[in-house]
Amino acid sequence: LFGVAQIFLSGEKVYEEKVFSKYAHVQPMTMFCWTLCTQFTLGWALYPLQTVPALGGMELSGIPDVVRDGVRCTVGISTSTNACPPTHAALFWSYCCVDFWCYFCGLWVIQRGGASLMVLSSAIALPLQQLVLCARPIVGRWAEPFFWGDGVALVLVLVGFVINQAVSPEG
Repeated sequence: LFGVAQIFLSGEKVYEEKVFSKYAHVQPMTMFCWTLCTQFTLGWALYPLQTVPALGGMELSGIPDVVRDGVRCTVGISTSTNACPPTHAALFWSYCCVDFWCYFCGLWVIQRGGASLMVLSSAIALPLQQLVLCARPIVGRWAEPFFWGDGVALVLVLVGFVINQAVSPEG
């Protein structure tokens, strides 16, 4: 499932690159709004898949209650089945803010350098994030133990990035 999802994600990035190259006046925020509306619509259209046992096994009639409870938790109101304190809502909205800026910056990178550069940037982000998670001054007591392979991964990805930028037509 993860591999199949990557095909759709890659297709989305290539499509965004094509739109930016065909319509030079399109701003990343405009593209973000179109993507958000598309994903919202697809999300609602795919809710009934939660009735498949492997994907949740819910009764179709129970989906409206789940949506209502989700909306209540989003604003910090406890539901009949879950305690949803305001701290949970604050964490959710903080995540939404970070996700928004990550996606917007990704669109900006696609507009300026193409889908390949976006994928390479994402590849750099993963080992870099792992190294940050090992930094006790940043994450305190939740710091992960350092693994030398994380540093090697970052160096390898950076070397690949430099080679791509040097030899690719986009670079």
